[in-house]
Amino acid sequence: MLSPTLSPEEKLTRSEIKFNLIGAAIAAFLAVVQFRLIAMFLQNGFISSAEAAYGITIGKPYWRVYQNRVLGPYAIDVISPLFPSYVVAHIFFSIVALMIAGFLAWKIGKRIGGKMEHALMAIFLFHLGFTFLLAPPWLYAWDYLDAIFFLLFVDFVIAGKRWFWFAGLFSIAIFNRESALFIALWMLLDPLIKWKINKQSGSAISLDKGMAIAGIFCLASGAVIVEFLRQHLLIEEVAPKMLPNATFAGPYIHFRLFDNLNAIGHAFSRFEPAVPLVLAIFLLGIVCMAAFLAYKHPYKLLGLMTTYALLIASLVFFGYFPEARIYIVLIPLLIVGTLMLATSGEHTVPSEKHEP
Repeated sequence: MLSPTLSPEEKLTRSEIKFNLIGAAIAAFLAVVQFRLIAMFLQNGFISSAEAAYGITIGKPYWRVYQNRVLGPYAIDVISPLFPSYVVAHIFFSIVALMIAGFLAWKIGKRIGGKMEHALMAIFLFHLGFTFLLAPPWLYAWDYLDAIFFLLFVDFVIAGKRWFWFAGLFSIAIFNRESALFIALWMLLDPLIKWKINKQSGSAISLDKGMAIAGIFCLASGAVIVEFLRQHLLIEEVAPKMLPNATFAGPYIHFRLFDNLNAIGHAFSRFEPAVPLVLAIFLLGIVCMAAFLAYKHPYKLLGLMTTYALLIASLVFFGYFPEARIYIVLIPLLIVGTLMLATSGEHTVPSEKHEP
């Protein structure tokens, strides 16, 4: 029996479908593996993290600054009638989120390297990075979604998407965590940086005003949304009763710079079983990688790397160094940087073509 002759377009479509099916299968399997590690590593901490998410749905978060992080907790609450309890729904949510994030990493690998082995490298890097950043007792619902949104963000940057893609992503991500403000910040910084580079090179290409204006609007509206949710949904802040002497906790931010400098100093000065020194080296490596990528691809990536540098600075000022989960947002940068180094001279992304 003769096989039907396929056009190049049909062959490409079948190839893409096969690639996506393989990626989805691998992403699903690794999501289950990753969740098993999370459950064994966190143990009761996973239950506490689920309870923290539930607290947001009833207006009783651990801290006021968590109250605006409604997307994950409310999504779990919506599906919880389908499961025996909120905690079981949280398990399902965690696995699905890990599967989506893994599949996005798979797609980024293919976009940068162009081959299936690069997609495999990307998805394994995501899960290795996620496992590395597990630290008891917390792993919140918004941490999983942060991975998804920043993978999408980085993918949009590499693909050269228009401003409305980023605005759409931001409009959803802002309900997950205030880290989405860095997406809006990139929307403002990137066109300014590209305009400056074009001006220095003598190019007549003008400023991408649409992206910049959208960035300003997203920054302003995002700040309003965050504070609106905190003011109108909060009933009671739970953690102050358990930690009455927590001087770092303010109503708008948690200022942890001095705590972090002290923790980083201890990491370099004494050995501890958790080896915090490795985490400090990881952060230093990420900063060096960002600097290298900005140097190699200034037109395409300087805006992104500048945004990531500011994000890392915010984590040092307002996060807590030993809580490694806060660095999950850096995994997309780890994936992109590693793949670009591994495929140096082979890949065509990102392009250095000067265009808005």
